[in-house]
Amino acid sequence: MKFKERNHPFKVKDDESVLETAESIKEYGVLVPAIARPSKDGGYELIAVHRRKRVSELAGKDTLPVIVRNLDDDEATIIMADSNI
Repeated sequence: MKFKERNHPFKVKDDESVLETAESIKEYGVLVPAIARPSKDGGYELIAVHRRKRVSELAGKDTLPVIVRNLDDDEATIIMADSNI
């Protein structure tokens, strides 16, 4: 799947916590799937799980479990904000 990240206000920092999580993902995999929605111009837009996506990359994973939902902008914003609390 091709993912796009549009106007996402939360940034992922490669700090000690991220590195610890990468070790956990190497051992156990990603336990909670990402949430994405179809993009208007093809592919998918990640809504929630930017940290897990980055950590999976650091852990050397080629895939990430994803739930695809048809969400409007308001629904996507609520899910994105809620997942970062």
